[in-house]
Amino acid sequence: MATEQVLPFSVVSVVEEILQQHGNGTGTRSREIDLASRKADEASLRRYEAAGWLRKMIGVVGGKDLPAEPSEEEFLLGLRSGIILCNVINKVQPGAVPKVVEGPCDSVTVPDGAALSAFQYFENVRNFLVAVEEMGLPTFEASDLGQGGKSARVVNCVLALKSYNEWKQNGGVGTWKYGGSLKPNTVELGNPS
Repeated sequence: MATEQVLPFSVVSVVEEILQQHGNGTGTRSREIDLASRKADEASLRRYEAAGWLRKMIGVVGGKDLPAEPSEEEFLLGLRSGIILCNVINKVQPGAVPKVVEGPCDSVTVPDGAALSAFQYFENVRNFLVAVEEMGLPTFEASDLGQGGKSARVVNCVLALKSYNEWKQNGGVGTWKYGGSLKPNTVELGNPS
């Protein structure tokens, strides 16, 4: 008869260790969910920061259409008319958008009775995007403000404008470059890089 040998480890502990190292379906899925959750949380925080800065720049009355902590949909909806965006860029860079359509009272009625406000609001957004591009900031597509738009690109644009404004407020020394982070990269004049 064969004698049983006692091993210094248990088979269960070896299997558990292998599953932890190489992942089983549950562990991998859990990590993917955690990563997606962290990315969503980070996107929310960036959106809240962008909304907070926009509201601070134009005041509570001007920012009445933009909640302090908006959902993705509320954020896009609040900026869709371009009014907030144009007013903020004009505070950062006076005269960047010479004419801003402010509200329904500005809408023009054509002979068939249709209001042109949607077209005029599109003009606000287009003028904002032209000004942002001329400043060398990251832009987005006007369609990103619509349902199903890419809010991350809109948030990135707003945070770049915020960073540019902070750089200007601090004296605007050197060349402003946006590296995708929340802080600008600057190059000192006379210091070749």
